[in-house]
Amino acid sequence: MPALRAILTRIGEYLGLEPPGGQIPGRPGLRRVEPPSLTRESIRRWGLAVILLCRFAGFFGLEYPPDAMADLLRPEPFRPPSETPEERRRWLGLMVAGWMTMLGPILASTALIGSTLLVIELGVIVLAAFPLVWRLHFSTFPRLWPNQIAFFSALILGIIQWRLGVFTGGVAVAGLALSYGTLVALFYWVMAFRAFSLRNLRDLTLTALPAYSGLLLILISAPTLAAVVGTALTMGGTLVLLAGEHMEERRRRVDEVIPRERVRGGRWRPTVNSRLSLILAAAVAATIIAAVATRIEPSNTAGRWLRRQLAWRLARLMIREGESPHFADWSLQLGVPAPKPRDRLMLVMKSEAPVKVRTAVYEIYDGRSWRQNERTWERIRAQDGTWRMPPMRELGLAPEVTSPLDVELTVGYGFLGVMPIPWCARTIRADVPSLRVDRSGMVAFNGHLVPGDTYSAEIALPSAVSAPPGSRPVSHVSMENALQLPASLPERVRRLARKIAQETGAEGPAPVAMAIEGHLRRTYEYDLQAPELPEGMDFVDHFLFISRAGYCNHYASAMAVMLRSLGIPARLVTGFTAGEYKPSRAVFEIRDQDAHAWVEVFLPTAGWIDFDPTPAQEPDEGAVAQGMRKGLSGIGDALRAVGSWVGRHAIKVVAVVLTLLIITLAALLVARWSRRRIRPLRPGADARERILYAYAQALRWLAGRGVGRPASAAPWEFVQIAGRRAPALVEDLAVVTEHYVQARFAPATPGEGAAAATEDALRRLRELIFSSEGELDATRGTDA
Repeated sequence: MPALRAILTRIGEYLGLEPPGGQIPGRPGLRRVEPPSLTRESIRRWGLAVILLCRFAGFFGLEYPPDAMADLLRPEPFRPPSETPEERRRWLGLMVAGWMTMLGPILASTALIGSTLLVIELGVIVLAAFPLVWRLHFSTFPRLWPNQIAFFSALILGIIQWRLGVFTGGVAVAGLALSYGTLVALFYWVMAFRAFSLRNLRDLTLTALPAYSGLLLILISAPTLAAVVGTALTMGGTLVLLAGEHMEERRRRVDEVIPRERVRGGRWRPTVNSRLSLILAAAVAATIIAAVATRIEPSNTAGRWLRRQLAWRLARLMIREGESPHFADWSLQLGVPAPKPRDRLMLVMKSEAPVKVRTAVYEIYDGRSWRQNERTWERIRAQDGTWRMPPMRELGLAPEVTSPLDVELTVGYGFLGVMPIPWCARTIRADVPSLRVDRSGMVAFNGHLVPGDTYSAEIALPSAVSAPPGSRPVSHVSMENALQLPASLPERVRRLARKIAQETGAEGPAPVAMAIEGHLRRTYEYDLQAPELPEGMDFVDHFLFISRAGYCNHYASAMAVMLRSLGIPARLVTGFTAGEYKPSRAVFEIRDQDAHAWVEVFLPTAGWIDFDPTPAQEPDEGAVAQGMRKGLSGIGDALRAVGSWVGRHAIKVVAVVLTLLIITLAALLVARWSRRRIRPLRPGADARERILYAYAQALRWLAGRGVGRPASAAPWEFVQIAGRRAPALVEDLAVVTEHYVQARFAPATPGEGAAAATEDALRRLRELIFSSEGELDATRGTDA
């Protein structure tokens, strides 16, 4: 018995059934059960669990409720077809197509499910169901029993394996945020056990529902060769099943008066019309469709939207993410006010030096916005959990101007699609199903990062603007759109850039970039409330010559455009600064107000080096005084505007004020009356219920006046406490308490006389409580 008790206790721990509470004395194997608290949230969760369980059971052909008990008592026998050679051939072909539909996604899941054991287990379960389904199709055995067994087996074994970590690839369940792989594992676990309850063609066709649900996630997250082959098998089997269902429907609706004859025609006509040709055509079509689906990359607008929406919906479902995760927009709109920061923790970075974190690179400028170039993504491979990036020179950075740096980032807010990472990453260690990189160094992944996810990278940090003598230049780097400018760019922007370059007196792109960077920092005012961009005007031109004030988007756009006008390649980059350093933990906390934009300039001997033309925000006395004057001026303007409006609408203002005063006074009177009144009981309440209600009402009134009953105080002890605060209340409170104690603990039922006496004492007590408010307030807090 001790061994059995230990096994049951262990199973309970795996199932999460071990309740809080201590061990029962004398029973070392058992624990005291604490009843769960019944709250609105718990009721909602249990109701949702029951609904999902009913839907889960319905997928196995079970009705819960109301017909479950009737089916258990009198299960209807299955009406099988005749076991003729024609039916045997038909059912064998349909079963092969159905098992293609199920085994295809299991094969595809190897690209996403982290547990090889689980994939093998799913395949074995599906194959084991084949001979059983073959026999049951020709048997009168009731459908209820195999459906019941499959349902409860999937439920119980699924919970056990979930708790063991098999579904999650060995990751601990505590604090786990469900991922694509876990969701696919759950889909296919249901599909594998449902294979035991397939009795007709309709059942076989319905197996495509969980198969395609998982395949959609696989093709979005990890479209590998196995995923493509699995998709082809699944689509081919589904098309055969649909064709079989169509033929069966025609057979039921058409009376065959004239017997069918063999098709006569050319030599190849019977072969083309055969079922084998249908299977081959379906497989070819499925492969083409799957291959096209795998080519939907984030650079494609429709693909980006689909991935973002699906990942966001899954994030809201699984991790209760109420807001959209942070993602890199396809375009960056200019001329709009800066977003208001909400002091949200975005990232925690462990690094020996402060570095910027990139999220997006923009190359195309149209005068009012930046947008990303059409990207060619390269899928990289992982070795022992480490993703190795392409060589630095292919990304456009000379190794001679870099120094190695290790960084570790922990997510504080959801990120979607593009991984925030410093420039230029060499290796990345992250638990993601797939990773892609383009020639700008943007790192994309399918899915979302949730708070608590951690990944690390070894980066090559640019530390110089020129390589040592003798270093070979960075060549063969794509410069597509790195010099692009709109034809409508005003000429005075180009003249200003040439003037600054000539004033430097030096040659080469690096001195010119530093000169433009310094000019922007010294000449223009940093202002988050920059004026709006007039219609039809170039953004950079408006910033340089009219508004002369803006924030990081203004400075970075102006520098990139001026450099391009001089023939120097440049691009705009957005992301985050290093944030605030926390010495106690030796980390940088990056918040949403640390969002930033800067410029990366291509230097022939160094590659893409970042420049930041935005001035540092270090307030001095002049800036503070200027800000105070500006704020006071704004307040004065606002007050004058309010006074002018009030003068024009004086009658309306007075009417509104009087109405608000009347409503407030009425609300106070109603609240005062509601607090003092005795709320009636339901009609027909007995004497005991009336006494208990009267005592509870007296406690509410006293608690409202600051005389609350301590949790450890007995009823008569509370009478003494209240008597020390207000002696006039003791007599009537004692009457109410006496009848309450008798009604609550005495075996005899109280009579109507006791209830009437209690209610009379309650009325007198009400008058005393609310007529002695000053006395209670004066003595409040003198006694416990």
